[in-house]
Amino acid sequence: VSEITLHLQVKNSSEEFLSLPVRLGYLRVNTDI
Repeated sequence: VSEITLHLQVKNSSEEFLSLPVRLGYLRVNTDI
């Protein structure tokens, strides 16, 4: 069970980590336009 929860935590953290640059890039593109 601990392995499953650990995997979910890593998955969630990785998604948040990847979504952050995407949000910044999205805002950057909008500000350039």
